[in-house]
Amino acid sequence: MMAMRINRVHRKFHRLVVAADPPDGLVIDTTGADHLHGGEDAMVLAMAERLTASGFAARVAIAVTWGAGHAFARYLTRPVIVMPPGESAKALLDLPIAALRLPLDMVESLRTLGFDRIGELADKPRAPLTLRFGPELGHRLDQAMGRIAEPIDPIRPPDFIEVRRVFAEPIAAAETIARYTGRQACGAAL
Repeated sequence: MMAMRINRVHRKFHRLVVAADPPDGLVIDTTGADHLHGGEDAMVLAMAERLTASGFAARVAIAVTWGAGHAFARYLTRPVIVMPPGESAKALLDLPIAALRLPLDMVESLRTLGFDRIGELADKPRAPLTLRFGPELGHRLDQAMGRIAEPIDPIRPPDFIEVRRVFAEPIAAAETIARYTGRQACGAAL
């Protein structure tokens, strides 16, 4: 059921890279696409309206990282958030540690030790936390803060057709591009 609903949303925003953000969300990479939708603010409002019209309870956030977007959409009070670049890290500090997408037992253990907010973790030396909780805690903190990348594995409909051709050198001649595009399209149709 959820996969069908995700595919329906994916078709509405088919030019964007869409992936599942468990347990109940989507992550959408809008890099380079916001100007096609009237800017980030207009794009995110249109997404929220379309999702709501499709029967979803939508909370939408634009941030520089997947982890920050996840945290803002779920833990800030506004239903639509566009966090300017450079402000995400500071805004994350006041959010609860659960916003880091950590396992529930780790969140409970951290709370038992007196950690409630991300900022309290960010100020502490890494080594003791890594020894006690393993590398995931630091990894999730670094992802949210944008210190390390978090690749998006996009949802691809089962009937998605893709072909690829790798060239030893870049090509720029329009005739060459057209010739190989035609060959690839013919190969995909078979």
